[in-house]
Amino acid sequence: ILMILILNSFLLYLRTHFAALGRYHYEGWFSGLDKFLMILILGYFLYVKEEISIHGFINAQIVALVLSCLVFVISLKGMFRMGISISLSGTKALVRKTLPYALVLLLMTMYTRIDGVMLERLLDDEAYSAGLYARSFRLLDAANMIGILFASLMLPMFSKLIDKKDKLISLVEEVSKPLFLICLMVCFVSWFYGEEIFDVIYINNTEEHYKVFRYLMLGFFAMGMANIFGCLFLASEDLKNINILFTVGIILNVSANVLLIPEQQAFGAVIATLVTQFFVFAGLIILAFRKFALHFSGRTVMGQAILLISAYFVFSIVSKSLGWPWALELVLISFLMLVLAFLCGFLRYSFVFDRGEKTN
Repeated sequence: ILMILILNSFLLYLRTHFAALGRYHYEGWFSGLDKFLMILILGYFLYVKEEISIHGFINAQIVALVLSCLVFVISLKGMFRMGISISLSGTKALVRKTLPYALVLLLMTMYTRIDGVMLERLLDDEAYSAGLYARSFRLLDAANMIGILFASLMLPMFSKLIDKKDKLISLVEEVSKPLFLICLMVCFVSWFYGEEIFDVIYINNTEEHYKVFRYLMLGFFAMGMANIFGCLFLASEDLKNINILFTVGIILNVSANVLLIPEQQAFGAVIATLVTQFFVFAGLIILAFRKFALHFSGRTVMGQAILLISAYFVFSIVSKSLGWPWALELVLISFLMLVLAFLCGFLRYSFVFDRGEKTN
């Protein structure tokens, strides 16, 4: 597993080169290469042997990651000449410069993942509550890949426009809208169809599992949207304020867990997570508006957002009353929400292409 973490880090490092070079199509195609290869390898063994051990599962991931890294290196070598040189002084300077970024990652990891550890340590229930919470958190963590994808694509664009305030503000507003809609849809889907989704993935579920999942997934809105505003500070290389904010978030999270977990078990950790995520999200918005002088077309955007939230609530209630297969209801709701988002002007079909040309 340690080898997988190292290879994942190296793969992510190689991927950043494509974004830095403006080769977004390469980054898009290669972003899921390791997972695609892993599915092929595991699929082969499951088809031939009809079973696979935990060690085989780990080895399949390692092989997929190694092959992906080789593909990335070969592709990058074709774009520019690559050479390897080692300089002790240069390495020290690089480590010193990247330490604040490493601290950001460490603090983010702590305030988002310490809940499960505290559940296991504070309760004497043979880690039942920790396992119950972990079931839902896995899905929250998987959903957050959407926000991370947005952030990884926007980071080089934000970096290039960091001194062009008008263009930066316009880009942030336009990118925030589709992410807002996605986060909203995920939250509503998890709330109204939590039982159906959970039963597809897990077995032996109880009402407590469904409750934890529904409420925990509400935190995805704050977690997903925070990626965009946190990305602004990474692009500007101003990490002091967000590191302080994340440190306060850790203190808040630990304190809330200590108070709530002994009495409310797994749901106490859910409340602590929601409070922390929305606190950090609000803090990032306030800091971003102050530092970058962000200003959106207030009333128009707010009115559109309220309309979409209300519409999704109505669509979900109506669709649940139809009695159709729940997957079909999800497709119908998603389609109606997209149509409404375009009709009310919240989304524009051409904004991605317009921004791409202006950024280039």
